[in-house]
Amino acid sequence: MGYTRMKLQELNLIDDFLSNAIASNEEINEPFYRLLLSVLLGKELKKIRVLS
Repeated sequence: MGYTRMKLQELNLIDDFLSNAIASNEEINEPFYRLLLSVLLGKELKKIRVLS
């Protein structure tokens, strides 16, 4: 499987690279995914656990 170089502006949340980069950053992964899931589910989440 080959890789294609993309500009940051071309990436979206479905891209493995961007998702893995966020998940592996312990400083931002929990707040980011809590906000994302809260918006998608339509309710506030107090605590989540991110496994990268």
